Amino acid sequence: SLVIPVLVAVLILSYYDHFKKYNQIYLSVGSIAAGLGPVITMALVEPSVGVYYLAPAIIIVLAIFCLVKLRFFYAAGCALLIFSSYMFMIIHTDQALLPGTINNTAMFAVAILVGLVSNYFFEVRLRREYLLSRELESRTVEIEAENRKLQKLSTIDSLTGVANRRGYDDFVNREWKRAAR
Repeated sequence: SLVIPVLVAVLILSYYDHFKKYNQIYLSVGSIAAGLGPVITMALVEPSVGVYYLAPAIIIVLAIFCLVKLRFFYAAGCALLIFSSYMFMIIHTDQALLPGTINNTAMFAVAILVGLVSNYFFEVRLRREYLLSRELESRTVEIEAENRKLQKLSTIDSLTGVANRRGYDDFVNREWKRAAR
């Protein structure tokens, strides 16, 4: 009842231009709601059954890091909030006394660390690709300008400054095609 309306709202907001400006915040809210769903469910069910809801929480945290494309600090904040709420739930319910709780908590923490590392390297790669694409665009513009300059130099005689044979041939071909058209 908590997760579905928030995720539907984030989906609806994604169709508006306003969403693009604040998409990291909206995606963070949706990710937190998705991650708190299993944690809240674990708190509401009997402690012996609540252990089974840890796997969806881990999958959601890994999806936050790998699929949602949140920036590193947003993803780290979401995962920290979900893990903190999990720890709060474990401490304030009777689940802390269960035998597998320490193992499950450690597994959840390791999943968060793996997600943090993968998200960090993914973001570094995206930023590097963006910078390389901008550099490529800049160099392409420079090369095109140099090509135009070379084309002009190849059609003009450097001593007299008038068109040479190549310039004359290009001019005649262009005018012939224009006249034929």
